[in-house]
Amino acid sequence: RSGNGKFVPDQVNPHLCTHVVYTLVTVNKANQIAPLEWNDEAQFKSLNDLKNINPNLTTLLSVGSRSHETSP
Repeated sequence: RSGNGKFVPDQVNPHLCTHVVYTLVTVNKANQIAPLEWNDEAQFKSLNDLKNINPNLTTLLSVGSRSHETSP
C-alpha cells in the first residue's frame, strides 16, 4: 500500500512479537509459491532479515488468492 496504509517489514519491532505473517502470496500453475506484488520478493527478504535481530522470531507466509474464481 501507499500513503497512510503503508507498512513494511522494516517497521516491525522483531522483539515485540513471536510470529509475523506476511500476506498475501499465491500458488502458480507449477505449484510453487508466487508473489502477487512487484516488490514481494524484496519484502520477503526484509521480513526474514528480522531473524538476524531476533533468531527466535518465526516468519510465515499466508497463501491464498485475491479472486474467488475457481480453476477449471
